[in-house]
Amino acid sequence: MNFFSANPPALGSVTFGTNVAPALGDWDGDGDLDLFVASATGSVSVFQNIGSRYTMDLSERTANFASLAPAWSGIASPALALGDWSGDGKADLVVGGNGGTLRVIFSTGSFGAPQSPAVNYVITPDSMVAIPALANVTGDGRLDLLVLLGDGTVRVYPHTGSSTAPYNAATFTENLLGEAVPGATRISAADINYDGRPDILVSDTAGRIWEFQQAIGGGFTLKSKVWAGSAAGFANRLTVAAGDVDGDGDVDVIGGFAEGGLVNLRDPRLAVPANLRAHGGVRSIQLTWDPDRQSRIVGYYVYRSAGTTNSFGRLTNTRVTVPRYEDLQPVANVTNFYQVTAVSAVNYPGNSVPIYVEGRPSDIAGARVGGVTLWMPDYFGKPGSNTVLQINTPNATGISGTNLDIRVTYDPAILTPVSQLDPLQATVEKTGLTEGLLITNNAATASGELIITGLGGGVLTGQGNLFDVNFRVAPGAVLGTQTTNTFAQVTLKDAFGNTMAVDATDIAVMTVANTCFPGDVNRDGVVSQPDFVLAMKLAVGQRPATECEIAAGDMNGNGEIDKDDAHLILRMIHGKEPNPKGGD
Repeated sequence: MNFFSANPPALGSVTFGTNVAPALGDWDGDGDLDLFVASATGSVSVFQNIGSRYTMDLSERTANFASLAPAWSGIASPALALGDWSGDGKADLVVGGNGGTLRVIFSTGSFGAPQSPAVNYVITPDSMVAIPALANVTGDGRLDLLVLLGDGTVRVYPHTGSSTAPYNAATFTENLLGEAVPGATRISAADINYDGRPDILVSDTAGRIWEFQQAIGGGFTLKSKVWAGSAAGFANRLTVAAGDVDGDGDVDVIGGFAEGGLVNLRDPRLAVPANLRAHGGVRSIQLTWDPDRQSRIVGYYVYRSAGTTNSFGRLTNTRVTVPRYEDLQPVANVTNFYQVTAVSAVNYPGNSVPIYVEGRPSDIAGARVGGVTLWMPDYFGKPGSNTVLQINTPNATGISGTNLDIRVTYDPAILTPVSQLDPLQATVEKTGLTEGLLITNNAATASGELIITGLGGGVLTGQGNLFDVNFRVAPGAVLGTQTTNTFAQVTLKDAFGNTMAVDATDIAVMTVANTCFPGDVNRDGVVSQPDFVLAMKLAVGQRPATECEIAAGDMNGNGEIDKDDAHLILRMIHGKEPNPKGGD
């Protein structure tokens, strides 16, 4: 669907009507931005982002919001604001516009039907125009309600501290920005200059975006009327919604036009590496971060500071071209802190060659050397079917195959090593990380404790999945039953025969389930590369998909497995958040 067009309608596009006004927010609390679009007809179109925080895949859910339509259907040219004023991790909604009334609506946390808000009350400012935005301008950590009035000034209703009645209609301050914006159409808030304080963007009928930056101690100063490349004549009745649409750490804008189009404005220079993770090993520290999808990104620089976060030095003379780096010479006995920057090739008007621009540094991540961490993700198993327990490490560098000893507990009443039932199937499978190791195991005789023994094969380098353990779930296992796997004992040694310090406190929970869960197309209990491969085969018609495969693989909700589904599964594999237990 062609959402972003300055000249609608286009083939395959969505028709919104005139005076389009977008709003961005995480309605369902899944970590990415969803899109609400209002129009002059008093209608609102709702789109769930079923992609990721850096690659939108918008699926329309408007029909499910029919019960909320009275909140905006009586308003000419509604204006929406999304933000988590309730503090539950999901973006709530404020509806305003040309009717002079603000309706405050609590998020249901899902896009299912029917939508039945837990809170829905009204604020009526003394203005026929009341355009909302949400931002923490009082510094108390809660979202205040900003209202752009008909005279172009901005009023602030401070958050009351209540999660059910966040704003008091009688408590407000006037003229937040210190001046009026003539012809103002919409207001949005974001940390434009990355100083930790929200700034304010106001669009106008001529197509300009007024940029007001917040000063230390409060107060706002007008810095520009051409933010994000806008200017008089850029758009007719421009409306804006600010947010990090592509997950690169900088502020983007989705804008609306009087004619009915939407435009996505991105800053191609200021990519900020997101989700930096540092994992200590025996003698190295592995760094990973989310890849940046902008075409102008040409690499990254890695910085380190030993024992303090005050003085970072660059580790690499050349740019790192992939979103990972192994520090082979970290400082021992202290925490090593890291930051990563992205480098973009920017083409400015008039220059024939690109200029390389280094963006803001990422958040800081730290780790120490001298030990190894093992973890196991939670997984699912269907009665009578195989399921897979993964044994992983965020940093395998330095682990020797000689004298390796990993012992994992399991409940023999629920799980049986598959080789006990079918000798042709392997219970313990090596991965690409451990394929060179010589190992043996006691799967044929195990009863409650599986022992993996290393006989040699060299020293590992890298990170990720060490071994896959294949179990058969008891045919009579009761749905919903949960059983755990723990590390009973782990002994790991380095190339010199020294015993390593190992953190093996992690516990995996296996849930007996009879349904496929999203992404697990091959039903092995984990979302991994084979699921993507199978989804692609089904998408191109190599064979019909089963009902369970469709339930697991239909990521975009169109009732079949297609190539879009396969690529969404690939994003789950490579772009998902780090495992909360400490793995990737």
